[in-house]
Amino acid sequence: MTKIIIIGILAVFISCKNNEHMYNIDKEMGTSSENEVDDKKFIWTEAKVTLDQDCKLEKLLKNSKTPKLAKELFENKAKNDDKALEYFGNLKSSDKTEREFYFKVLTNLYEIADGSTSEGLGYSGLDYVENNTLDFLSYFENKECFTDNDLKTWAQILMLEFVLDFENENEGRIVQYFTAKINMKCKTCNSSQKKTLVKFINYLTEEWKINLRKQ
Repeated sequence: MTKIIIIGILAVFISCKNNEHMYNIDKEMGTSSENEVDDKKFIWTEAKVTLDQDCKLEKLLKNSKTPKLAKELFENKAKNDDKALEYFGNLKSSDKTEREFYFKVLTNLYEIADGSTSEGLGYSGLDYVENNTLDFLSYFENKECFTDNDLKTWAQILMLEFVLDFENENEGRIVQYFTAKINMKCKTCNSSQKKTLVKFINYLTEEWKINLRKQ
């Protein structure tokens, strides 16, 4: 009877250690649940994604120095206004929270951008990603504030410029040329940034295929 009890205890102990080992493997491989959408963190609607409660960007809404237009864009309440393109300058701020706030603002701008605002967003967005690749990828390490949905939106933002340049590129290779450039700039990327880059390139490629079918 004593032997049976001891064997039972050992079986439970081994099982727990195996589960712990598998969790560590999943964590190293990036397959743990932290990379999946958590229904408790994100509230999906037809129009937008509600930020995780742990995202601290909303504190800038209470700052009197934050422009009204920026606040409205952050809350998805703004109308088309090309003055919002000036916020690309805020992405150079030395304050990390400010940079992230305005990155979210510019991400939200895509949904309402039209005319000259749309053209400016595409041009400035492409320029920013190409010349600030590491900074761009780093935003998406903040899982509480930026999602894969935001990453896909940036693929659509760049597509605004790619479509305009289509006639000047042989066989529509513009996306291939661009992805090769940003790949070269990711030599010092950490594993998280590299995963984000792969996703972003996949989104760009898919968006490009959709636009080619429209030509």
